[in-house]
Amino acid sequence: MSASSHAAVRSAMVGDEDQATKKRRLNRERQQRWIQRQSQETLDRIRQARVKSQRAARERKTPQKCHARLAADAEAYRKAQNQESLEQRQARREAHAESQRAARERKTPEEYHARLAADAEAHRKAREQESLEQRQARREANAKSQRAVRERETPEESQARRAADAEAHREAQQEESLEQRQARREANAESQRAARERKRLKNRKHNEQLTPKCTV
Repeated sequence: MSASSHAAVRSAMVGDEDQATKKRRLNRERQQRWIQRQSQETLDRIRQARVKSQRAARERKTPQKCHARLAADAEAYRKAQNQESLEQRQARREAHAESQRAARERKTPEEYHARLAADAEAHRKAREQESLEQRQARREANAKSQRAVRERETPEESQARRAADAEAHREAQQEESLEQRQARREANAESQRAARERKRLKNRKHNEQLTPKCTV
């Protein structure tokens, strides 16, 4: 995106935003400038401290409180996205993509794939701890949010988004080593096996409830 077009998008955003939105935007920009001035060692140290703090906070919460917080965060995120204009959404995506590119460039391939593996493992564990009701509620909220986003997209935006997602997926797979690809496939297979087992147990419990018990 050229400097002039970026400025035009930013001007459109500034014209539409209220004071709270402006304050959040300025804070994000200030934080991004600060991050760009830091060394990789400093950023790694900050990230490790944040992960440790978040893990300790999660361990202090009951599963119900943890999932309630995640649901509240997801709902707040969905509402914020629904209130975005097309220009704001485009600017946010470009800023996010630029931030991710900068973060990847500071990492070695080993560090990058290690982070992806850690994120995937954390994601898998969170899914395994969900109850059936929590999983269903999460899927419905995600589907509702995605429908709302797609309904606001023009055909050109939808096509561009799909092409960008496909390209990012292709590049990520090309950068994988054989060991990383094998580990990803094994993790996916294990996740699918766990999902099938949960479904089997659910169906068995449901059938047991429907089957009348014999009494003598």
